[in-house]
Amino acid sequence: MKCKRLFGKRTCGSVIAETPGYPSQIIERSGNTFLIPQPSPYGQTLFIQRARSRNIDEVYRLAGEQLVNRTTAEWIKVFDTLEIPAGPVNSLEQVMNDPHLDAIGFFRHMQHPTEGEIVMPDIPVQFAAAPATIDRLPPRLGEHGREILSEIGLPPEDIDALAKSGALVLPADAEPVR
Repeated sequence: MKCKRLFGKRTCGSVIAETPGYPSQIIERSGNTFLIPQPSPYGQTLFIQRARSRNIDEVYRLAGEQLVNRTTAEWIKVFDTLEIPAGPVNSLEQVMNDPHLDAIGFFRHMQHPTEGEIVMPDIPVQFAAAPATIDRLPPRLGEHGREILSEIGLPPEDIDALAKSGALVLPADAEPVR
């Protein structure tokens, strides 16, 4: 996900403010209460959901003007106080260094035969009665090409022809599936 640049500042976050009252609470907390009576072309304020939906670009513009004035952490505190669902949009580096994800062992370090050490997310949900495990690594480019084409009924000689023409990429050590 790309973060937006609003007024020259990098802004990353996700806010769900669809419940009546949320938009006005956000603007009140921003210190710009003069925005609250903003009429829409439909004669309603932007705090009535139908008017917000019809004028979503204006809603995002107004929100953007306010959100760049504080840090993500400051806004998260405000939204938590108001019980508005919100969360930061983290960079890859932030995700990889997240203390919570580290504490729960979310990332697994595995040795791949051709790529070396790789880091991949573990299974996100665990159930006591049906434990899940990762029992194989991500496939190499074309690793299952023959197998898949064979399963859908392509004859081995056609698969070989596709590989010879370059239309099917196979790993160098791939064995034919016959």
